[in-house]
Amino acid sequence: MVELLDATGAPFASYRYDAWGRPLGVATQATGLISAAQAEAIAQAQVLRYAGYAYDAESGLYYCSARYYDPATMQFLTKDIAKADAEESPYQYCGGDPAGRVDPSGMAYKAAKAVAYSDAWWDGWNRLFPNYDSDCANFVSQCLWAGGWSMTAKWYANPVWSTRAWENAHSLSSYMRQRGVRVVGKYKLQENRRSRGCKIAKNYHSDIRAGDVVFYDWEGNGVWDHTSMVAGSYRGSGTLVNQHTTNRVRVNWRLDSPWYKYPVPRSTVVYSVLRPK
Repeated sequence: MVELLDATGAPFASYRYDAWGRPLGVATQATGLISAAQAEAIAQAQVLRYAGYAYDAESGLYYCSARYYDPATMQFLTKDIAKADAEESPYQYCGGDPAGRVDPSGMAYKAAKAVAYSDAWWDGWNRLFPNYDSDCANFVSQCLWAGGWSMTAKWYANPVWSTRAWENAHSLSSYMRQRGVRVVGKYKLQENRRSRGCKIAKNYHSDIRAGDVVFYDWEGNGVWDHTSMVAGSYRGSGTLVNQHTTNRVRVNWRLDSPWYKYPVPRSTVVYSVLRPK
Protein backbone atom coordinates (compact mmCIF):
# COMPACT_ATOMS: atom_id res chain seq x y z
CA MET A 1 0.00 0.00 0.00
CA VAL A 2 1.63 3.23 -1.13
CA GLU A 3 -1.27 5.64 -1.70
CA LEU A 4 -4.89 6.34 -0.73
CA LEU A 5 -7.31 8.02 -3.15
CA ASP A 6 -10.68 9.67 -2.69
CA ALA A 7 -13.75 8.90 -4.81
CA THR A 8 -12.52 11.17 -7.61
CA GLY A 9 -9.11 9.51 -7.75
CA ALA A 10 -7.29 12.35 -6.02
CA PRO A 11 -4.52 11.17 -3.62
CA PHE A 12 -4.84 12.24 0.00
CA ALA A 13 -2.27 9.98 1.70
CA SER A 14 0.98 8.26 0.74
CA TYR A 15 3.28 5.81 2.53
CA ARG A 16 7.04 5.35 2.10
CA TYR A 17 9.18 2.34 3.08
CA ASP A 18 12.64 0.97 2.46
CA ALA A 19 13.10 -2.33 0.60
CA TRP A 20 12.56 -4.37 3.79
CA GLY A 21 9.39 -2.54 4.83
CA ARG A 22 10.77 -0.16 7.43
CA PRO A 23 8.39 2.85 7.45
CA LEU A 24 10.00 6.05 6.16
CA GLY A 25 7.03 8.36 6.55
CA VAL A 26 3.37 9.13 5.89
CA ALA A 27 2.31 12.24 3.96
CA THR A 28 -1.26 13.56 3.81
CA GLN A 29 -3.07 16.40 2.08
CA ALA A 30 -6.59 17.71 1.65
CA THR A 31 -8.62 17.07 -1.50
CA GLY A 32 -11.92 18.41 -2.76
CA LEU A 33 -13.72 15.69 -0.80
CA ILE A 34 -11.50 15.11 2.24
CA SER A 35 -10.21 17.70 4.69
CA ALA A 36 -6.61 17.73 5.95
CA ALA A 37 -7.74 16.48 9.37
CA GLN A 38 -9.74 13.65 7.83
CA ALA A 39 -6.84 12.68 5.59
CA GLU A 40 -4.52 12.45 8.59
CA ALA A 41 -7.01 10.39 10.60
CA ILE A 42 -7.71 7.96 7.78
CA ALA A 43 -4.02 7.53 6.95
CA GLN A 44 -3.21 6.59 10.54
CA ALA A 45 -6.21 4.30 11.01
CA GLN A 46 -5.63 2.42 7.72
CA VAL A 47 -3.52 -0.61 8.72
CA LEU A 48 -2.69 -2.17 5.32
CA ARG A 49 0.82 -1.04 4.53
CA TYR A 50 4.02 -2.53 3.07
CA ALA A 51 3.27 -5.40 0.63
CA GLY A 52 -0.37 -5.33 1.76
CA TYR A 53 0.50 -6.54 5.28
CA ALA A 54 -1.38 -5.32 8.36
CA TYR A 55 0.90 -2.95 10.30
CA ASP A 56 0.96 -2.61 14.08
CA ALA A 57 2.43 0.82 14.80
CA GLU A 58 2.97 0.07 18.50
CA SER A 59 5.15 -3.01 17.96
CA GLY A 60 6.47 -2.08 14.51
CA LEU A 61 5.53 -5.53 13.22
CA TYR A 62 3.57 -6.65 10.15
CA TYR A 63 0.99 -9.43 10.31
CA CYS A 64 1.24 -11.65 7.21
CA SER A 65 -1.76 -13.98 7.63
CA ALA A 66 0.24 -16.75 9.31
CA ARG A 67 3.22 -15.09 11.01
CA TYR A 68 4.56 -11.73 12.15
CA TYR A 69 7.35 -10.07 10.18
CA ASP A 70 9.84 -7.66 11.80
CA PRO A 71 11.29 -5.20 9.26
CA ALA A 72 13.93 -4.09 11.78
CA THR A 73 15.54 -7.56 11.83
CA MET A 74 14.36 -8.44 8.30
CA GLN A 75 12.92 -11.80 9.34
CA PHE A 76 9.84 -13.52 10.74
CA LEU A 77 9.41 -14.03 14.47
CA THR A 78 8.40 -17.69 14.20
CA LYS A 79 9.37 -20.59 11.94
CA ASP A 80 7.81 -21.65 8.67
CA ILE A 81 7.25 -25.31 9.51
CA ALA A 82 7.17 -26.21 5.81
CA LYS A 83 10.89 -25.34 5.48
CA ALA A 84 12.23 -28.41 7.21
CA ASP A 85 15.02 -29.28 4.77
CA ALA A 86 17.53 -26.81 6.29
CA GLU A 87 18.26 -25.38 2.83
CA GLU A 88 16.70 -22.08 3.82
CA SER A 89 16.26 -20.41 7.18
CA PRO A 90 12.69 -20.97 8.43
CA TYR A 91 12.73 -17.32 9.58
CA GLN A 92 13.95 -15.88 6.29
CA TYR A 93 11.91 -13.23 4.48
CA CYS A 94 11.68 -13.33 0.67
CA GLY A 95 14.78 -15.49 0.40
CA GLY A 96 16.85 -12.45 1.31
CA ASP A 97 15.66 -10.58 -1.80
CA PRO A 98 12.65 -8.36 -0.98
CA ALA A 99 13.00 -6.38 -4.21
CA GLY A 100 12.91 -9.43 -6.46
CA ARG A 101 10.70 -11.89 -4.58
CA VAL A 102 7.51 -11.94 -2.50
CA ASP A 103 6.53 -13.72 0.72
CA PRO A 104 2.84 -12.83 0.98
CA SER A 105 1.66 -15.02 3.83
CA GLY A 106 4.82 -15.89 5.68
CA MET A 107 4.04 -19.57 5.15
CA ALA A 108 4.26 -22.06 2.32
CA TYR A 109 1.16 -22.65 0.22
CA LYS A 110 -1.16 -25.25 1.74
CA ALA A 111 -2.66 -27.28 -1.10
CA ALA A 112 -5.06 -29.14 1.19
CA LYS A 113 -6.66 -25.89 2.36
CA ALA A 114 -7.05 -24.66 -1.23
CA VAL A 115 -8.71 -27.93 -2.22
CA ALA A 116 -10.98 -27.92 0.83
CA TYR A 117 -12.14 -24.42 -0.11
CA SER A 118 -12.80 -25.49 -3.71
CA ASP A 119 -14.86 -28.45 -2.48
CA ALA A 120 -16.87 -26.20 -0.15
CA TRP A 121 -17.57 -23.40 -2.64
CA TRP A 122 -17.64 -25.11 -6.05
CA ASP A 123 -21.36 -24.35 -6.42
CA GLY A 124 -21.70 -21.31 -4.17
CA TRP A 125 -20.88 -17.62 -3.88
CA ASN A 126 -18.69 -16.52 -0.99
CA ARG A 127 -19.90 -12.95 -0.44
CA LEU A 128 -16.50 -11.84 0.78
CA PHE A 129 -15.72 -11.68 -2.95
CA PRO A 130 -17.43 -10.49 -6.15
CA ASN A 131 -19.45 -12.81 -8.36
CA TYR A 132 -18.97 -12.80 -12.14
CA ASP A 133 -20.70 -14.50 -15.07
CA SER A 134 -17.26 -15.72 -16.13
CA ASP A 135 -16.12 -16.69 -12.65
CA CYS A 136 -13.38 -19.29 -13.12
CA ALA A 137 -10.37 -17.12 -12.24
CA ASN A 138 -12.22 -15.44 -9.37
CA PHE A 139 -12.92 -18.92 -7.95
CA VAL A 140 -9.34 -20.17 -8.36
CA SER A 141 -8.00 -16.95 -6.82
CA GLN A 142 -10.21 -17.56 -3.79
CA CYS A 143 -8.80 -21.09 -3.52
CA LEU A 144 -5.23 -19.74 -3.63
CA TRP A 145 -6.16 -17.20 -0.95
CA ALA A 146 -7.61 -19.99 1.20
CA GLY A 147 -4.39 -21.93 0.66
CA GLY A 148 -2.32 -19.16 2.19
CA TRP A 149 -1.64 -16.62 -0.56
CA SER A 150 -2.24 -13.14 0.82
CA MET A 151 -3.62 -10.41 -1.38
CA THR A 152 -1.30 -7.86 -2.94
CA ALA A 153 -1.84 -4.61 -4.83
CA LYS A 154 -1.89 -6.54 -8.13
CA TRP A 155 -3.95 -9.47 -6.86
CA TYR A 156 -6.80 -8.25 -4.69
CA ALA A 157 -10.55 -8.59 -4.16
CA ASN A 158 -13.26 -7.29 -1.86
CA PRO A 159 -17.03 -7.93 -1.93
CA VAL A 160 -17.65 -5.58 -4.86
CA TRP A 161 -14.41 -5.31 -6.84
CA SER A 162 -11.23 -7.15 -7.80
CA THR A 163 -8.07 -6.56 -9.81
CA ARG A 164 -7.73 -8.07 -13.27
CA ALA A 165 -5.10 -10.55 -12.06
CA TRP A 166 -7.69 -11.87 -9.61
CA GLU A 167 -10.63 -12.23 -12.02
CA ASN A 168 -9.14 -12.95 -15.46
CA ALA A 169 -7.61 -16.34 -16.31
CA HIS A 170 -4.84 -15.03 -18.57
CA SER A 171 -3.86 -12.28 -16.13
CA LEU A 172 -3.96 -14.73 -13.21
CA SER A 173 -1.58 -17.07 -15.02
CA SER A 174 0.85 -14.20 -15.63
CA TYR A 175 0.61 -13.06 -12.02
CA MET A 176 1.20 -16.56 -10.66
CA ARG A 177 4.34 -16.95 -12.76
CA GLN A 178 5.64 -13.58 -11.53
CA ARG A 179 4.88 -14.49 -7.94
CA GLY A 180 6.72 -17.77 -8.12
CA VAL A 181 5.26 -21.14 -9.07
CA ARG A 182 6.50 -24.43 -10.46
CA VAL A 183 5.46 -25.08 -14.05
CA VAL A 184 4.37 -28.70 -13.79
CA GLY A 185 3.78 -29.09 -17.49
CA LYS A 186 2.41 -27.67 -20.70
CA TYR A 187 0.34 -30.10 -22.72
CA LYS A 188 -0.88 -29.76 -26.30
CA LEU A 189 -3.30 -31.74 -28.38
CA GLN A 190 -3.97 -31.17 -32.07
CA GLU A 191 -6.90 -32.41 -34.08
CA ASN A 192 -5.94 -35.23 -36.42
CA ARG A 193 -8.23 -35.05 -39.43
CA ARG A 194 -7.71 -38.70 -40.38
CA SER A 195 -8.44 -40.35 -37.06
CA ARG A 196 -10.09 -37.42 -35.31
CA GLY A 197 -7.84 -38.32 -32.40
CA CYS A 198 -5.47 -36.30 -30.28
CA LYS A 199 -1.79 -36.15 -29.59
CA ILE A 200 -1.65 -36.69 -25.83
CA ALA A 201 1.31 -36.40 -23.45
CA LYS A 202 1.85 -39.80 -21.86
CA ASN A 203 1.74 -40.22 -18.08
CA TYR A 204 0.93 -36.56 -17.52
CA HIS A 205 -1.45 -37.42 -14.66
CA SER A 206 1.44 -38.66 -12.54
CA ASP A 207 2.94 -35.16 -12.55
CA ILE A 208 -0.20 -33.36 -11.35
CA ARG A 209 -1.14 -33.00 -7.67
CA ALA A 210 -4.11 -31.72 -5.69
CA GLY A 211 -3.76 -27.97 -5.24
CA ASP A 212 -2.26 -27.40 -8.69
CA VAL A 213 -3.97 -24.98 -11.07
CA VAL A 214 -4.91 -25.87 -14.66
CA PHE A 215 -5.12 -23.20 -17.38
CA TYR A 216 -6.83 -23.78 -20.72
CA ASP A 217 -6.06 -22.12 -24.06
CA TRP A 218 -9.01 -23.28 -26.13
CA GLU A 219 -7.86 -21.80 -29.44
CA GLY A 220 -4.11 -22.36 -29.13
CA ASN A 221 -3.49 -18.65 -29.62
CA GLY A 222 -1.46 -17.97 -26.48
CA VAL A 223 -4.38 -16.61 -24.43
CA TRP A 224 -5.49 -18.57 -21.35
CA ASP A 225 -9.29 -18.67 -21.53
CA HIS A 226 -10.21 -20.75 -18.49
CA THR A 227 -8.79 -22.12 -15.23
CA SER A 228 -9.66 -24.73 -12.61
CA MET A 229 -8.36 -26.13 -9.31
CA VAL A 230 -7.02 -29.68 -9.17
CA ALA A 231 -8.92 -31.45 -6.39
CA GLY A 232 -7.42 -34.93 -6.53
CA SER A 233 -6.74 -37.98 -8.64
CA TYR A 234 -9.16 -40.39 -10.29
CA ARG A 235 -8.39 -44.08 -9.77
CA GLY A 236 -4.70 -43.33 -10.13
CA SER A 237 -5.04 -42.51 -13.82
CA GLY A 238 -7.01 -39.30 -13.97
CA THR A 239 -7.20 -35.80 -12.55
CA LEU A 240 -10.23 -34.35 -10.77
CA VAL A 241 -10.87 -30.62 -11.01
CA ASN A 242 -13.27 -28.13 -9.42
CA GLN A 243 -14.31 -24.99 -11.27
CA HIS A 244 -16.69 -22.07 -11.66
CA THR A 245 -18.41 -20.44 -14.67
CA THR A 246 -19.88 -23.84 -15.46
CA ASN A 247 -19.81 -25.00 -11.84
CA ARG A 248 -18.42 -28.52 -11.49
CA VAL A 249 -16.99 -30.55 -8.62
CA ARG A 250 -14.37 -33.28 -8.94
CA VAL A 251 -15.01 -33.83 -12.61
CA ASN A 252 -12.55 -36.19 -14.31
CA TRP A 253 -10.24 -34.08 -16.49
CA ARG A 254 -8.25 -35.60 -19.34
CA LEU A 255 -6.52 -34.00 -22.29
CA ASP A 256 -8.90 -35.88 -24.56
CA SER A 257 -11.97 -35.45 -22.36
CA PRO A 258 -15.17 -35.31 -24.46
CA TRP A 259 -16.77 -33.34 -21.62
CA TYR A 260 -14.91 -30.23 -22.80
CA LYS A 261 -15.99 -30.89 -26.41
CA TYR A 262 -12.46 -30.31 -27.67
CA PRO A 263 -10.50 -30.45 -29.84
CA VAL A 264 -12.59 -28.47 -32.30
CA PRO A 265 -11.94 -28.32 -36.05
CA ARG A 266 -8.82 -26.38 -37.03
CA SER A 267 -7.93 -25.72 -33.43
CA THR A 268 -5.07 -26.65 -31.14
CA VAL A 269 -5.90 -26.86 -27.44
CA VAL A 270 -3.11 -26.08 -24.96
CA TYR A 271 -3.15 -26.76 -21.22
CA SER A 272 -0.73 -25.45 -18.60
CA VAL A 273 -0.47 -26.72 -15.03
CA LEU A 274 1.08 -24.49 -12.36
CA ARG A 275 1.97 -25.44 -8.79
CA PRO A 276 1.80 -22.58 -6.24
CA LYS A 277 4.51 -22.27 -3.61
